[in-house]
Amino acid sequence: MKASGYDVLTAADSIQGMTMARNDKPDLIILDIMIPGGGGFAVAERLRQAPDTRDIPFLVLTGIPGTEEKAYQAGAAFYLKKPYNAEELLDAIKKVLEK
Repeated sequence: MKASGYDVLTAADSIQGMTMARNDKPDLIILDIMIPGGGGFAVAERLRQAPDTRDIPFLVLTGIPGTEEKAYQAGAAFYLKKPYNAEELLDAIKKVLEK
């Protein structure tokens, strides 16, 4: 993503991710379902409930089958299954950011 001109921040867990989302106000969050500290769906819920992060779009990236509907219900702007290729991810990012 950096090679494509994007500034990238990386969080090690959901707590750090929420702190970064509140402090840095990213244009997009790429959210994995299996992140430490509560999991991606808990993060999605907190993002949508907090006034300072509710409008930040997020893309769900996961290898867990059967989670697509739940991801969209949680507010995901896009859903990608692992394994994915770099072009798929970049296309998804562009689509979300264009909205």
